[in-house]
Amino acid sequence: MVSGTLGCKSDVLVREFFEILANVVISNDRHIAKLLLPHVVLDVLNPGIKQHGCSQAVLDEVLAVLHGDPADKKFERCANFVFGLMDHLAKWSQLARARITKERNTIRRQPNSSGSAAAIDLLKERVRGVQSFLEKVPHHDISLASERARDYLRHIMHCEAQIRAERGD
Repeated sequence: MVSGTLGCKSDVLVREFFEILANVVISNDRHIAKLLLPHVVLDVLNPGIKQHGCSQAVLDEVLAVLHGDPADKKFERCANFVFGLMDHLAKWSQLARARITKERNTIRRQPNSSGSAAAIDLLKERVRGVQSFLEKVPHHDISLASERARDYLRHIMHCEAQIRAERGD
């Protein structure tokens, strides 16, 4: 997934940073990639930075992993990597929404506080970008991939979410 992100015409500093670390990631040090990938994806999903289709490239890569062949030895590891990424994005979104609420309340109570409405608006925009990305990954695909990757709790959770979505709950 990192190689797909590097192919995009994103911010020059991000590209330079990942060119330096590419040798570490290429040498199969998955721990570094696992630590960096969520932060790169958050940067790519930031609507304030023009990424020239990078968010679509990340989505395509996530869907390719979820639709992967379970007979492939790397499928389970890659699927769990994607699940971890999606969990990170969901948790970041949840924490960002809590921060928005806290900042908004601070501004209401103390109009002269250091909180900035512009900063809150920027964070809201980033949350919308992450939420939009997460909503583009179908529960059905996550459910099937999690079953094939033997992550049964996630499988049941997304089966239930899919049923609720179909019912309109």
